[in-house]
Amino acid sequence: MASIRKRIQWRLVLEDAWRYKTYPTRKQAEADNDTYYAQGLMGLRVEPAPGGSYEVRIRCKHAPDLVKTFRRHADAKAWATEREGEIAKRQFVDYRAADTNTLGDLLARYERERLEGRPKDDADKSRIGKLRRHPMALLRMSVLQPPDLCAYRDERKKLVKGASVTKELELICRVIGIARAEWGVHLAVNPASGALVSRPEKQPGGHS
Repeated sequence: MASIRKRIQWRLVLEDAWRYKTYPTRKQAEADNDTYYAQGLMGLRVEPAPGGSYEVRIRCKHAPDLVKTFRRHADAKAWATEREGEIAKRQFVDYRAADTNTLGDLLARYERERLEGRPKDDADKSRIGKLRRHPMALLRMSVLQPPDLCAYRDERKKLVKGASVTKELELICRVIGIARAEWGVHLAVNPASGALVSRPEKQPGGHS
């Protein structure tokens, strides 16, 4: 059911022998080589790049076709075994959307679909703008964990009132909840839920 294929990248070594360009296929490398040769540049060569990767492909009538790439063969094999086990037990969950969407992607979609027509100074629009500029927004949903939200909470508590931090966390929780329920972003839990990420205590202090 699962196949693992070694993917070799190719590189074009330039004249000084220490600079090179990498390509996914030999054909692309050779095409570029021909272009350089036509320009009168000599001493170029095409060769396999060190390393490479392993592509796992699983085809099964009980689940969608799955494809994922790994640097190490052991990781590829472990992932294939785990997915095949889930499929066999009818416990498979399609995490592809969680692998391809970042928190920032979900926030942008929420603003586009749920806040359309609201004024530019809408509170949630303003919060989303700030959240999307934070490094946490670059995390893929499949790797976003409660400790990431806790670190964000503690960082923000030093800058704004606890009530403001709570509203930001509740917004993130709401967006992820909609993504899980309606957008096909499957996650075992909502990493921003109040059960996993405590909210700041209601007390004065900080800066608004």
